[in-house]
Amino acid sequence: VAFVLVGFVVLRLFPAFSERTRGWVSAHKKLWLLVMGVVHGVSNLGGGFLTILAAAQFRDKARIRNVVAFCYLCFAAIQLCVLALLISDEFGWIQFAYAATSAMVYLIIGRYIFRWASAPVFDRLFTTFMALYAALLVLQDLGIL
Repeated sequence: VAFVLVGFVVLRLFPAFSERTRGWVSAHKKLWLLVMGVVHGVSNLGGGFLTILAAAQFRDKARIRNVVAFCYLCFAAIQLCVLALLISDEFGWIQFAYAATSAMVYLIIGRYIFRWASAPVFDRLFTTFMALYAALLVLQDLGIL
């Protein structure tokens, strides 16, 4: 997942390659969704593939955010249902507290930053986020984190 993200970050930095990548991901969306679902189901790291899909499908920051938010809602709902069914003794209200904390962080900080950022700034922030996410995954795989 980290290498896919690093590759996508590099491609985003070069517009000619970026357009080709967008076209490829858009043309193979069903395959991309399948891979994303399998990766997320096995490793809980489907978010990286999701960010690539959203950026390939849309350029408008609001559309990208909406797609990512909706898919994360689906990821979370499915995971919580599976946990509740399979590991009900370890599933508790704390999971809902985590979700509420995430919502509060978005409401307090995220909305402000989203409104503040122009489209080019959002694009750079989005690329930076993907690069940092990839770096954290690599550091985790190396045992540094």
